[in-house]
Amino acid sequence: MRIKIDDDGKLAEIRGDKSHPLSQGYACIKGIQAVEQHNGPNRLLHAYKRDPDGNLQRIGVETALDEVAQRLRSLIERHGPQTIAAYRGNPSWYDNLANIYSGAFMSALGSDQIYSANTLDQSAKVITSGRLGSWHAGRPTVEESDVWMIVGGNPLVSLAVYGFYSNPLKTIKDARARGLKLIVIDPRRTETAQHADIHLQPYPGEDPTLLAGMLRIILEEGWHDEAFCDRFVDGLDRLKANLASFTDAYVETRTGVSAALVREAAETFARIGTKGNAGMATGSSMAPRGNLSDHLTECLNVVCGRYRREGERVPHPGVFCPRRPRYAEVNAPTRPWERGPKSRAHGHGQIVGEMVSSGLADDIMSPGEDRIRAMIAVGANPAATIPDQRRVVKALRSLDLLVTTDPVLSATAQMADYIFAPRLMYERPGAIPWMWGDDRYVTVPFAGYTPAIVDPPADSEVVDEWYVYWSLAKRLGLQMEVAGVDLDMENPPSTEEIYAMCLRDSPVPFEEIKARRGEILEVEPQFVEPARPEAQGRFAVMPADVVNELKAVRSETATSDSAGAYAFRLTVRRLREVSNTMGRELSAVRRRMPYNPAYLHPDDMAEIEVAAGDEIEIVSETGTMAAIAQPDADLRRGVVSMANGWGGLPDDPKADVRDGTNTNLLIGLGHNQYFDCYNRTPRMSAIPVNVRPCAAAAPPKAKRATA
Repeated sequence: MRIKIDDDGKLAEIRGDKSHPLSQGYACIKGIQAVEQHNGPNRLLHAYKRDPDGNLQRIGVETALDEVAQRLRSLIERHGPQTIAAYRGNPSWYDNLANIYSGAFMSALGSDQIYSANTLDQSAKVITSGRLGSWHAGRPTVEESDVWMIVGGNPLVSLAVYGFYSNPLKTIKDARARGLKLIVIDPRRTETAQHADIHLQPYPGEDPTLLAGMLRIILEEGWHDEAFCDRFVDGLDRLKANLASFTDAYVETRTGVSAALVREAAETFARIGTKGNAGMATGSSMAPRGNLSDHLTECLNVVCGRYRREGERVPHPGVFCPRRPRYAEVNAPTRPWERGPKSRAHGHGQIVGEMVSSGLADDIMSPGEDRIRAMIAVGANPAATIPDQRRVVKALRSLDLLVTTDPVLSATAQMADYIFAPRLMYERPGAIPWMWGDDRYVTVPFAGYTPAIVDPPADSEVVDEWYVYWSLAKRLGLQMEVAGVDLDMENPPSTEEIYAMCLRDSPVPFEEIKARRGEILEVEPQFVEPARPEAQGRFAVMPADVVNELKAVRSETATSDSAGAYAFRLTVRRLREVSNTMGRELSAVRRRMPYNPAYLHPDDMAEIEVAAGDEIEIVSETGTMAAIAQPDADLRRGVVSMANGWGGLPDDPKADVRDGTNTNLLIGLGHNQYFDCYNRTPRMSAIPVNVRPCAAAAPPKAKRATA
């Protein structure tokens, strides 16, 4: 970014930097609003405590830390450390140290009750690698590939799909100019789908059927990589047998996509070039059977051998993280959720060291000595993001102690007993993309480190988030360990000293990274090595649980929703202006997007006699909510499309639909709810609903479009 600072030392302007080697000048609307985020009237600049009357009062940071530590100590002494939980939100993933230090604090405390949004959106990827296996050498980049498939993702808006993080539009245009074939699967002709060579537009929630049909075609036609499968795949014949009933006619009826287009997409993915990738995003993982959809998506890569092979160059060997060998071999399935701690209410195992968030409310409210009694929200807003909002809010209100770090008065902060106001991104040093692992989001050896650019506002008392967890540990007499080092628990370090400690073994010395400040570095090249002699791993493409899930899909009545009682399916979507619940308070966002509209096809709006801007009522099996209708001709008929995470607390008497509404009100986690296995992901998209004008006495039923 190019940043202008005024005479008072405040941020004055932010814009894209055309000289930056990754972004090349691209900047999203969310990033350029950082001036108001830092200086705006809605920012919290002090710590707050809730008084006995329920009002928030300013309190000094150290006093607040003393009181929080004392209340935690009392709960631990009476009920044990497992009654203390942490919930990490998406903002914490952009503050490396907040995430790391909160985890270290929970470990020192002796509690494994860590939750996050990860188990709500894309934990299907973890389930897939756990029961299918993964490829040790990784997958090709967009820049190297001949074909690319995106399932339920829209990187031109979300900026969060593998391969499209820095400048997604330029990435797509450059790749297609080079000859890449782009396939997009989405019920809407999204901004990304408009650049696709092939766009498959299925009914929401029908991705498993569509992907199964594509796999069947590839295997029956012999378009798979037979040599790769012979060496690295188990269960190929069982996969083929279980896909046989997903015929062209069945898939067309079930998905609403023509058989010819499904075949064209399958042939394009399997037969174009030698390198490519199929990847699934939140649009599909939040729909029913997201685990199965992700498994079938990755099976496309497996049967076509779409991985980095022996002798090929690794484009990003590592800058921050120690270099590791890359072998042309399979990491065998391990099913890690079958071992280790289990959630108290439902018995689900951890997903990448975290409890499943859809069970948080029950883990809080289910009776028992070991129920969760205190929670720290680490840059998180679970009151707005976890499904079944009313129950989640009830659970959060029942806690003995709720603490949050938040720069604004979010829905969760409105219920908190203590709020700590954090430093924002230009007020603290940062290293990107260290915490995620070098090559997960950046495919070239780039290293970026920036010092603090501006000071916090005068007379404020904002804190580094890592300091909150270090300070609580100190007060509780705990020893924290970070990056294999026992921390000094008497004298707090500087943020830069923490980075130096964490990156002490980086291939490029930390001092050099600091001096270069954001460059693509010349590093020693790395190549994929042959499989090790002892390597025995093979992909398990059709284990028993996947067989059962596929049979369950096939046993369903095509295009049926609760015996046909619902005329629409509601899908979640991304908006350019916000990231989940972040940014809705900003004036530029309010002008462009004051609420999250309910988008419908214009023909559906005409049929139910609704005009643009009308207030409508959306009804599911377990909930009702109001919304503002807007037309979107790029949708299939029979689809309602809305952004999630909007709205305030469900019991707020001042709530106004024209400030947004929360789709989680439509999701009940009790009555007849579908859950994916292992990660307990509920149906958060492709929700069967009816739509009616708010004044209507009965829900008129829209006709569902045929293929």
